[in-house]
Amino acid sequence: MLEISMTNLTRSLRSSSKYLHSRASGLDNPFPAMPRLCAAASMLLLCLTLLSCTTNRKKLIAVVPKATSHLFWVSIHAGAMAAGHDLDVDVLWNGPATETDYSRQIEIVDSMIARHVDGLALAAQDRTALNASLDRAAKEGVPVTVFDSGVESTNYMTFVATNNYAAGQMAARKLAGLLHDRGKIAMVLHVPGSSSTMERERGFEDSMAKDFPQIHILQKQYGMSDRSSSSKPARWVIHGFVSILPASIRSMMRVKSRDKALREHSSVPSGRWKTG
Repeated sequence: MLEISMTNLTRSLRSSSKYLHSRASGLDNPFPAMPRLCAAASMLLLCLTLLSCTTNRKKLIAVVPKATSHLFWVSIHAGAMAAGHDLDVDVLWNGPATETDYSRQIEIVDSMIARHVDGLALAAQDRTALNASLDRAAKEGVPVTVFDSGVESTNYMTFVATNNYAAGQMAARKLAGLLHDRGKIAMVLHVPGSSSTMERERGFEDSMAKDFPQIHILQKQYGMSDRSSSSKPARWVIHGFVSILPASIRSMMRVKSRDKALREHSSVPSGRWKTG
């Protein structure tokens, strides 16, 4: 039974790589679309179901995301529950409210291990914060699949994620094209310690330095995985460096600012204003 399960696991992992890993060449978009998120969640549960010990009772698979409110994690949740139904396993979904509540994620993971779940699917907020928890999971015989963001620990069975380095390179090429391969830019980073976004940032910076030497990064600041916190440095960059933006972009920004002001002081519905 174990031999059959491991064979199926190997085949499943190989076939899923077309959807779950992007490559620097061949794919125009390394970011997962919503159907791919559901496929990823299904593969996570399949891996853990095959790796967990064989018993007569219904298996319990814990899924711990980085957070629970963002649309990305809502989609992962939906895929995990659907996969649980298809594979006839129970899914225990629990995660912190935000991607920066590190202590809460550690607490949740430790509670899942103490509960002796049959398998654990984990998207780590920080690449090192959960090392001790993963050590405990290995000691307790709980198989772990890491998804979305990598960890420095080796105590896991499988890893499923986007090619984030290639995604960062793609972002660099896109921005360079908009700037005609020269200019000054700023970066609003995600959050320190997150392996997935750190890889994207590394791919972006490496590509800029190697392929677009006439583009200079003037400012880098973290948004801490929060829309409001991210918009503040973005606004500072726009206002502080607006003079270095291409004329076409400056013109577009002025038009949008004008239309926003008009909408806020008029009863005309949004979308009715014409630009020109």
